[in-house]
Amino acid sequence: MTGEAGEDGKDGKDGKDGANRLLFWAMAGKMTELLFEADGAGLLGGLADGLDEAELVGRTGWNPEALASVLEVFRRAGIVTPGGGRPRLAPGVETALPLVAAEARLAAWHRDNGSLARALAGEGGSDPLDAPQPSAVIRGFAEAMGQAARGTALMVRRLARRAADARVLDLGGADGAVAMALAGAWPAATFTVVDRKPLHAPFGQRLGAEPALAARIRFAAHDLRHPQSLAALIGAADVILLLNVLHLLPEAGIDALLGEIRAHARAGCTVVLRELTADGGGDLAPLFLIDWLRCGSCFRDDAGAFARRLVRAGFPAPRELALAGAPDRFFMVEVP
Repeated sequence: MTGEAGEDGKDGKDGKDGANRLLFWAMAGKMTELLFEADGAGLLGGLADGLDEAELVGRTGWNPEALASVLEVFRRAGIVTPGGGRPRLAPGVETALPLVAAEARLAAWHRDNGSLARALAGEGGSDPLDAPQPSAVIRGFAEAMGQAARGTALMVRRLARRAADARVLDLGGADGAVAMALAGAWPAATFTVVDRKPLHAPFGQRLGAEPALAARIRFAAHDLRHPQSLAALIGAADVILLLNVLHLLPEAGIDALLGEIRAHARAGCTVVLRELTADGGGDLAPLFLIDWLRCGSCFRDDAGAFARRLVRAGFPAPRELALAGAPDRFFMVEVP
């Protein structure tokens, strides 16, 4: 988008591209506010259900002219398909709707908590799971994290081919969605899902819908910010999963957790990691960095830096794979 530099050092459009980018991001919060309102009022769900405009007015309780304006905004933003007739969500949008609801809850919590200001002032990160939360909020968070479980499980199976009868340790596994997806493909494997205590209830609810898996999957409440408590679980595992977890830890916490795995994992143990590195994520990348800042993390590794971090921790020759359509990367190492 930038033009060629002129003699005065400005770009070819007298800095207009830079000004437009700045104004876009300064005003982008308006779309965020509208999306959250639309989701809370049932508009996005109504579009997913195929309702017409009159039915959407009934569901949302909105003024018909205001609704028409919102639909036009969403058309221009690529959220709703262009053209007249019955409004429809653009392809692929429906799969992300649970993430919108989770993002709305998290954004409200961080705003009320002053998370970003506290992190920028060096007062530490803010984690919603450190504070009492309504069960619906915890459940929504877990469901959002489980949206990519099927694709994640397929990639894990590609990277850990010899794990059909393994003891699998899923560190930061939330409600166990990935473990349960893997359990269907690995009928002789057993699984331990490790996460914070508030996620035990969502885990139980998900497992309750899969009673045949109950004998093979259990939940262990641990805080990955204190990895010393994980030694026994790490030592018993044949496969260890760390899926979109490390970027939420402070720098020292990342290295401490990797160090515990290297110190206690048995030789031949396969470790599969999924991370959104700085050279992935496209337009979303700077937004994720802000998210991590709020949690007290300054993770900025690109894929090469992350691979070197694994090598420094004692895991030679990391293997890297990309998942089609996903902004993040998978890495696999074997404990020597």
